[in-house]
Amino acid sequence: MRAAGGLLIIGSLIPVYRLLETPATGLAGQATGALASAAASTIWGGTMLALAAGILGSRIAGARARDAVQTVRQLLLQPAGSVFAAACAVVSLVAAVCVARFVFGFDPVLVDATAQLIHARHVADGALAAPPDTIGFFRIQQTVPVPGGWVSQYPPGHVLLLAAGIAAGMPWIVGPIMLALAIYFTARAADIMLPGQAAPRAGVVVSALSPFMLLHAGSYMSHTTAAAFIGIALYCFARATRPAVTGAVSASPVWLCAAGCATGIVFAVRPLTGLVTGLVLTAAVLLHPARMRAWRGAAATALGAAPAAAAVMIYNARLFGSPFRFGYDVALGPDAGLGFGVDPWGNTYGVREAVAYTSAELTSLAFHLFESPFPWVAVVGAFFLFRTQSWSEKVLAGVMLAPLCAGLLYWHHGLFMGPRMLNEYGIVWCVMIAVAAERLIAGMPASLDGPFHHYSARAFAASAGFCALLLSLFLAPQQLRAQVQQPIDDGIFDFVAAGSTVFVHSTWTDRAAMRLAARGWRLDEVEAALRQNSTCAVQRVIDGDAPRSSLSLAPRATNLPGRVQLPGGSAFRVEGREQWTPACARQVAADTAGVVDPAAYMWRRVVADRRITVARDLGPELNNILMAESPAAAFALVRGADGSAVLVPYDEAMEKLWATRQP
Repeated sequence: MRAAGGLLIIGSLIPVYRLLETPATGLAGQATGALASAAASTIWGGTMLALAAGILGSRIAGARARDAVQTVRQLLLQPAGSVFAAACAVVSLVAAVCVARFVFGFDPVLVDATAQLIHARHVADGALAAPPDTIGFFRIQQTVPVPGGWVSQYPPGHVLLLAAGIAAGMPWIVGPIMLALAIYFTARAADIMLPGQAAPRAGVVVSALSPFMLLHAGSYMSHTTAAAFIGIALYCFARATRPAVTGAVSASPVWLCAAGCATGIVFAVRPLTGLVTGLVLTAAVLLHPARMRAWRGAAATALGAAPAAAAVMIYNARLFGSPFRFGYDVALGPDAGLGFGVDPWGNTYGVREAVAYTSAELTSLAFHLFESPFPWVAVVGAFFLFRTQSWSEKVLAGVMLAPLCAGLLYWHHGLFMGPRMLNEYGIVWCVMIAVAAERLIAGMPASLDGPFHHYSARAFAASAGFCALLLSLFLAPQQLRAQVQQPIDDGIFDFVAAGSTVFVHSTWTDRAAMRLAARGWRLDEVEAALRQNSTCAVQRVIDGDAPRSSLSLAPRATNLPGRVQLPGGSAFRVEGREQWTPACARQVAADTAGVVDPAAYMWRRVVADRRITVARDLGPELNNILMAESPAAAFALVRGADGSAVLVPYDEAMEKLWATRQP
């Protein structure tokens, strides 16, 4: 644990993430490094202020600080474990619903969530996949073709929960419920594994109000669902091993089987997360100090995980042709798996980049977990380095550290509202930070010797930490305001008759990407084509005026064509001396008035209820193919003069966008 503590301190305090500031890491690496650098700057500024407050507090707080800490400890320990956990869960549920409504307007933020919502809508209607799309009207990013249609690239666990939410008419409630379950069961597990301690409960309270947890719960992300079942797995594991701690000869195989079942569901939501969590809990059973029947317990854990794992394999075999082939592999090709080399987007991912990305995640986690400018991850590192941990603390440490180790082998990292790949372990991090802070402060001298005898080291540390948490009261609302999305007005469809078709005018790049995807191109091939070539060169291939071999498709991160941004939101790439075709000029002209994201409308329940078809506008010639299949009234959704989406008659839109008069 000491080695882990040292690495946490180094990774979160030393700017190793600056190694990402090279062209070889591509835009993703450079953006991650910049975000981590911004978080680090805020942390150091806040830490200086907190330390100043600590010096003041160490001089004047004294016994009053100790009395205040004791009062808080008594308040936290007063409720029964189930009552405390339920209260925190309700608070998190209400807060997450408020975030979903007032920050995101009940809309998804990332295309990851949108793809799963669209897939879930079809599942709610009784279909395993969306109908085939061989032209590009309906596909969006993060989706893949399968026999009989197309699906999201993600495992089925979170999709099924979203489908249940859609069937109930409240898909937005799924994330808040999952967060409430995560809070409740992690709190119950912490009470069992660390009995009589107030610090874990303090960590649970903070996590229930953490913007990092609330924002992901309110935006349909699968991380929150994984966090819920990780919490359930920890609770079942704690119940299983408690008899061994109290002197029994073996752990409860029933509870270990339940822990395995919860871990299997995590695997069905986020496979790498589930696999890592299962390995940690199985290792904890095998290494339990009470000398219980370890192999029997490990077998029970594996047995519990088997049904969900088998269901995922059946799903994979049915849709992707092999039990061990995931949608990620279908979408992104052979470079999508674990290991070092070049990622599907052409960016270099070696040991250097893996360490740098991990440093960026730890730095970002320290800030965004509480929106508190203080090196909280380093606090945990110091706890591991300078204090001895109990067996239960080591288990919790393993649960939160194992994904960092596994993440070193996975090329996909990202800082979105914090280090989202660590979000499912956020509550465990909060618990361990609180435990670490309490144990470190308790080990400090009550007063200093010599000329500084009027100062208290304990009061200094407590005052500094308290000041850092107070700063989060100012910074957390800023983070929530920064994420506010303009809500989409469902009333835009009020005057659209059932059975009508609404064409949404998206960007040229989006149209080109989905036309290639509809022809069977993998998403990594689509990305390479549109990033490494001029958009007009791609359009010529789509129109049949040039062969596929004319495009540069070998992934690379450097020497990319220039990028042109239009005022209306569209962007495309250009080569310096290329000759544009009339078709390319027409595509750009269509985007000059502004664009709208079609995915934002495709998943919406109001559209499904009234059987309104929402399709991507591909130009009047291709649109006529879809209109021939659905001869009811047609409309177009375009960007209005004020920037909002406006529904206009189809013929009027085609004339305005594509300079085409319909007969």
